Amino acid sequence: MAHYVLLGAGFSRNWGGWLTDEVFEYLLGCPEVLADGDLQRRLWRVKDRGGFEAALEELQAEAARSGDRTTLEKLERAIQAMFAAMDGGFRNGRGTIFEFEFARGTSLVKDFLHRFDAIFTLNQDLLLERHYFNEGHGLVAPQRWSGYTIPGMRPIVDNNAPFTGERVVPAYAPDTEFQLPARMQPFYKLHGSSNWRDAHGRLIIALGGNKAGTIQANSVLNQYAERFKAALSSGDARLMIIGYGFQDSHINTILLDAATRQSLKLFVIDLLGVDISHPNRKAPLRGPNPFADGIIGVSRRPLSASFGEDRVEREKILRFFA
Repeated sequence: MAHYVLLGAGFSRNWGGWLTDEVFEYLLGCPEVLADGDLQRRLWRVKDRGGFEAALEELQAEAARSGDRTTLEKLERAIQAMFAAMDGGFRNGRGTIFEFEFARGTSLVKDFLHRFDAIFTLNQDLLLERHYFNEGHGLVAPQRWSGYTIPGMRPIVDNNAPFTGERVVPAYAPDTEFQLPARMQPFYKLHGSSNWRDAHGRLIIALGGNKAGTIQANSVLNQYAERFKAALSSGDARLMIIGYGFQDSHINTILLDAATRQSLKLFVIDLLGVDISHPNRKAPLRGPNPFADGIIGVSRRPLSASFGEDRVEREKILRFFA
């Protein structure tokens, strides 16, 4: 049986990453936004209809029609600044940042992630690159993996960069090879990454309301989507979902199809518990949960508890691998 994990923004939130509403609030204070009243008003107008991603989608469509990317590039620069600020928090944390208060001196989180046959993430931050996929990745016991691989992408090493004493996470560009080396844990960033660039130096990232269109237009992201679908549709797979709010229809379609047609089993970790998976969770009369038959476990406690002092909850989570 194959075991996979899908990470959403709620996962990085455990280490200080921002959720969608917090990103919106960060962008309000960016110089590019403060200097453009129209952009400010646009963000506020769509706050409850998709937030900053809805504003980004509008600007992308307008730029495609008119050829004028001025306002779009302002918002893109502010978004890049947001990712840089978030990464600054990850980068400046002490060496124990990836573990929790009651687990210091151990590697509970790393041991846990090491169990998965592949890691799929919707996050574009660099948390895992900095604190999981590092020099000690292949030393986690038992030594299942020697390292990690980001299929279809190659690092761009800047030999002229000044030495700062900290680990450098390089930028990545598309590669001609799409191999899975032996004993390398596959890492698929389904929506791209804040450190990926195409041949024109633009971010390879799926943001906005048309993520599915962006994915289809990019060869690497399109292959990632197909591998995600194939992995979950194997007929003998389990998927743990951590911190994903079930708000991306293209992801939900894959999950629901695999759960109903291929008997995919799901374990959900979220503060809202099983309710996070219900498409009508905010409605007074929700109706049946379409994922009900596929869910085999749920944890609604924060990871800081489950991978800290809460042994009971941790053991419940680890039943996923039984």
